Amino acid sequence: GRRGFLGIGIVDVADAVAVGDKSYNPLLVNRVLPETPASLSGIALGDRIIEVDGRACRENVFGVEEFVAYVGGLTPGTAILLSLWVTDDAGGGQLVTKTVTLGERPPLPGDEPVEAARRKFFEDWLTRNLPAP
Repeated sequence: GRRGFLGIGIVDVADAVAVGDKSYNPLLVNRVLPETPASLSGIALGDRIIEVDGRACRENVFGVEEFVAYVGGLTPGTAILLSLWVTDDAGGGQLVTKTVTLGERPPLPGDEPVEAARRKFFEDWLTRNLPAP
């Protein structure tokens, strides 16, 4: 069915970030697609996601796979709360929180609508090309 879509590429980051009394293994934003919920909300390359709806990003607990599954499992139009660690040129950083309303993920090859269309095409073809019983 319809899947939530943010419009970013992320990778696990090895270096931990401590914010207050919590430690995180951030997800580094390495791609931001234009005209997507992410770009429109001001998420930028190099931002580090440390929390998603209160879930802390930690190695083997909530990493890239879990993030993708979580966002994809939400309905388009759902608002999520992202905590980002945003670094500056001087090497410092600050905690930024953003509420982002998810869009709808564009269909990818292998998604059901594509499969259904393919099946229908072959059924129609067979109907036309097989002799009538």
